[in-house]
Amino acid sequence: MTQTVAEHRAAVDSVPPAPGPILSEAWFATPRCVEQLLAQVARVDVAAERPQPTAVGTPQIMNGGIRIVDIRGPMLKYAGFWTWVLGGVSTFELRKEINSAASDNTVAGIVLRIHSGGGEVAGTDDLALAVREASKRKPVVAFIEDMGASAAYYVASQAGRIVATESALVGSLGVLSILADRSIEFTKAGVTVHVVGTADLKGMGVAGKPVTEADIEELTRIVQAAGDLFMRRVADGRRLAMDRVTAVFDGRMYTAGRANKLGLIDAVGSMESVLTELAAPSRMGPQPTLSELRAAVPSADTGFLMEARRENWSPEHAAGEFARRQASQPASLGELRSVLPAAVSFEFIAECRSNCMTVAQSKDAWTKREAANRASEAARRERLTAADWRRRHGLG
Repeated sequence: MTQTVAEHRAAVDSVPPAPGPILSEAWFATPRCVEQLLAQVARVDVAAERPQPTAVGTPQIMNGGIRIVDIRGPMLKYAGFWTWVLGGVSTFELRKEINSAASDNTVAGIVLRIHSGGGEVAGTDDLALAVREASKRKPVVAFIEDMGASAAYYVASQAGRIVATESALVGSLGVLSILADRSIEFTKAGVTVHVVGTADLKGMGVAGKPVTEADIEELTRIVQAAGDLFMRRVADGRRLAMDRVTAVFDGRMYTAGRANKLGLIDAVGSMESVLTELAAPSRMGPQPTLSELRAAVPSADTGFLMEARRENWSPEHAAGEFARRQASQPASLGELRSVLPAAVSFEFIAECRSNCMTVAQSKDAWTKREAANRASEAARRERLTAADWRRRHGLG
């Protein structure tokens, strides 16, 4: 029997609405954060809501010219209806605020005060790069007040230094997307969805269309690409070897103490300790600039350069101190593979890692082991030669 337009409309309306366009986005966020956001979106009566214009918060300036930039709640690219409804922040507006602080001569340092479970992929990298550029011009510290997850950590990783409270949670590194197959709901409502497009994937995500393996493969490709960029940014921002970064990209949340040991943050502390550090008066004498220190120690992170400025080290002293610290650091898996001969066994590398040996200690241990092996082999050959001589002369 042919349906009338009114009957067809009623059938479609009987299917519960999907949680808006947010459902098809990729997220740098915790699963719980995305779940709560989508639940909130599903409850919103868009027609009935009368949101007020989203206002950008007035920048907070502390004594000593320290600018505090708050990153709180869900991180969406643009300020508007959804940031108002969800109580989130706009990464676009935050980027403008950070750029302004970086170019303001009255601002001595910037603190990113973070409490966020993450947000959408769009806009996150632009904000992170703005933080990276700002940290080249003046001290930038990311302070994780309660939670710094996914997109929030993505941005924090580009600051010169990361400090978290002892009770804070850090991590949930990775990318999440949701592709709901609602075709059964539509079928029960008597609605069959036909997608006509120039290619099969053109209709990916259309409500009521069955989700295919090709859809999942394509979404996986998109999510993986975003994840790869995320990992590269963290590796660069935190000066970590890629194998160490890969090991923590497992979606888990870490306590501040554990995050500190993993190299995800620099210290466990309070907002007061961060402000005190940034506002500390400089030592007597001319203070080296960040550019001078960076030229002397190009591989150092901004946190080290900030320490060097605070302690009023000369560029030469900073270079020496950095080399000393690097020499005392346990070698990463990548460093060991690059400096040790190709013949080194994985068991030996694992032994060096488990004993927290430095590059120099690992090379020395390998040299000693090789010398011992050569001496053992020489002794074995000497014994065989002596035994062969005795046999030829009938001596046993």
